[in-house]
Amino acid sequence: MNSINKVAVDNAAEEYAASAAEYAQNGWHYEGTSTVVGSPKVAEGTYQGKRARFVEVCLDSSQVKTKDSAGRELQSGGKRTLNIYTLVESDGTWKIAQHDFPNNPDC
Repeated sequence: MNSINKVAVDNAAEEYAASAAEYAQNGWHYEGTSTVVGSPKVAEGTYQGKRARFVEVCLDSSQVKTKDSAGRELQSGGKRTLNIYTLVESDGTWKIAQHDFPNNPDC
């Protein structure tokens, strides 16, 4: 959880902790890295009374494979997905407070 708290707070930290627990319980793991497609869009505003940045970014996860404990690849969804991140300043650094997808996440 400490590594999650270095990059996330609020809903995002809870989401990432739940995902990590699910992967650990099922013996799943990731291989590969996502890449940014195009230029992210950034807007400034507030989130729960804090200064915030809202980032829309298209991530290509075609090189990311999710595998089970036996090394078999699990079926995954789309390879390019529009992600929306809400960042807030916490402990002197920007951290993810919320992670969403639009109604149509294709990009």
